[in-house]
Amino acid sequence: MPKTTNATPTGQSDVTRYLCAAAYLDWKYAKSIIEMVVTEPHRGVAPAPGCDLSVVARHAFRSNRRHLVRDLSLSALLVPAGFMTCPEKMKLVCSPDHALRLISLLLGAWVIIFCFEVSTLYGRPLKNLRPGNFDPAQAPPAPSGRIGELIAQASAYAGGNVSVYSGYSPFTGYGTERESWSFTLDTSKGSDPGGDPLGFDVTDLYAYVSERLHDLSLPGAQIEERLFVAGEGLKESRPLLESRFGRPAASISAEDLDHLKRVPDEGARPYLAVHSTSWDGWLVSSFFLRFAVYGSSLSVDGVHTVLCPLRERYQRIDTITRRPSLFDLVKLSGRTAIRTLFALLTSPERGIKGLIWAFRMRLRPRKQRRQIEETDNFNYGAKFAVRESASKDEYQNHFQKLDDSLAGKAYERRALDALIEFARQHRFDVSALLEHRNVIINNGLIVGAGAKVRGNSVASGTRSRISMKNNTRSPLRRR
Repeated sequence: MPKTTNATPTGQSDVTRYLCAAAYLDWKYAKSIIEMVVTEPHRGVAPAPGCDLSVVARHAFRSNRRHLVRDLSLSALLVPAGFMTCPEKMKLVCSPDHALRLISLLLGAWVIIFCFEVSTLYGRPLKNLRPGNFDPAQAPPAPSGRIGELIAQASAYAGGNVSVYSGYSPFTGYGTERESWSFTLDTSKGSDPGGDPLGFDVTDLYAYVSERLHDLSLPGAQIEERLFVAGEGLKESRPLLESRFGRPAASISAEDLDHLKRVPDEGARPYLAVHSTSWDGWLVSSFFLRFAVYGSSLSVDGVHTVLCPLRERYQRIDTITRRPSLFDLVKLSGRTAIRTLFALLTSPERGIKGLIWAFRMRLRPRKQRRQIEETDNFNYGAKFAVRESASKDEYQNHFQKLDDSLAGKAYERRALDALIEFARQHRFDVSALLEHRNVIINNGLIVGAGAKVRGNSVASGTRSRISMKNNTRSPLRRR
């Protein structure tokens, strides 16, 4: 189980609150959650740190239903207009009061759109999502028992230790990759001339480094062991995929994870993961570390990712007043009036598409089942990351960048120091390992006035000099 220090309950975090509000403020975002996460019958679910997926998903379903009702209501206004214009060669146009009827039609459409916007911004949907009012227990119920079961299935991945990914990056859900490195260590070379190194179990190395990382006790830190699995071509096999017509496992046992540590698999790789949450949940710095033994070589690779704050448009709820002023209503009425004609004319198309989309979601399991039966390369990986898709690619300010760098370097340094300690205990030659450590730690250093940095060498002081010697064999292979 993950070890956690000062972690914030995900259901009560501001991140969950903002993403619930985003479901109302961005309809496409709500539909993406429904289509690519909840109603996906066979794909995994990407991690969403600091976010309660079950709460966000229920708000997404309510938002989608409200938009569908609005479009169908607008479409209903066009029905009598169609009857008036069809039978007797455009009777509506020829009638003396056609202008009054047209104005009445547009006025009715504007009332529907205006009331929808007012009820969204100042009514019940966002009322309980304002600062100080948020309570996950007040989330709307699932539209049906079937949808409730799907939400529960998707939410189960939050407590699991398996990430099934699609595409390039296995770390989908954890933000942008900031740094990655890898190297190999010869474990057959002893530290003493003529002496033989001691044998070791790679699971003991994982346990030792994990314990040393936990000793840092940084606030908001969480340490876990997580398995990253390529979803493309995943075969039916326990414990990852018990049935090829089901979803990948959300978690596997410690025994199965230890087996994958000892017997490396190209498509399923266990990592020791450290997540540091700061800035009230806005910033999540993650460090992933993997060890794999191939004969007498120990392969080590590390990846540092960061999940940045949410985009400004998803924080808009905090700028909306509890009650609209007269100026707010006038501005909103003008904005909705401009959109009325276009919204009215396109409402039948949107309403029909909405109904077809809902029907297609019900038929999708049958379609994907046929695809699984007829092909061997179905991709079980997650397609959409609920929090990452709503986050920025950059920091909100300089201090967040600094804190992310410090957290990443702290865990990086501690992990490499623990590896050196473990190697010395088992009488490995650590000379090459010390070189790897220095190159990794010195990369990206923040130095003060008077210091000089050239490549990966650092000299401190106003009169310091840097002496470098070219080496054709680089001690570190960087991706």
